[in-house]
Formats: sequence, structure tokens, C-alpha cells
Amino acid sequence: MARGLAAKYQSGARFVAGSFIPAGYRYRPPDGDGRLGTIGHGASAYPELRHPLEDFDVVYAYPWGGEEGMMVDLMRAYGAKGARLLLHGSEGVRVFRDGRPVV
Repeated sequence: MARGLAAKYQSGARFVAGSFIPAGYRYRPPDGDGRLGTIGHGASAYPELRHPLEDFDVVYAYPWGGEEGMMVDLMRAYGAKGARLLLHGSEGVRVFRDGRPVV
């Protein structure tokens, strides 16, 4: 569907299959439970995109419960300074910048 919409509106969007997680990232939360939840494991998509995570100014994610902390940590570790992470969840969309909530 996304490819069809991109073609219809001539967006020039590129699509790749791969993990949101850059190669080498390890989640180390304070509670010691470093599981990645539904994101799982697999080859990072960034080489195929030809852009690292730090090239993106805005990243939108729709995490399952319990994955938010990992995504905030990931952006803190690999996102560009000032990049925004938008997390859509049960509380609506929350915005983070440099690992901190934006009010």
C-alpha cells in the first residue's frame, strides 16, 4: 500500500526491509533487562537506506508497551543532536529530543 501511495503521489520515497536498530547497538537499561521486545533482531536497514540514523531529523515510532525506553535510548545513542523522536502510544504522541521529553 505504501509503495502504491508513493508512486501515485510521486513522492520519491524509498522502501527497505531491515531492522530499525543500528548494527552494534546494545540496550542496557537500569533494570538489566535488555530484551528488545517485538523489534527483535536482524540486519540493520541503514546500509540499504544509505543513511545512518543520525541523518534523520525526525523519527516516528509506534512501540508496543515496554519498548519506549529502548527507543529513547537508541535515539540518545545514535540520533543526531537535536533530532526528535515521536512515539505514538496509549497516551497519544510524545516527543523526545536528545533523550528528554519535549513539553
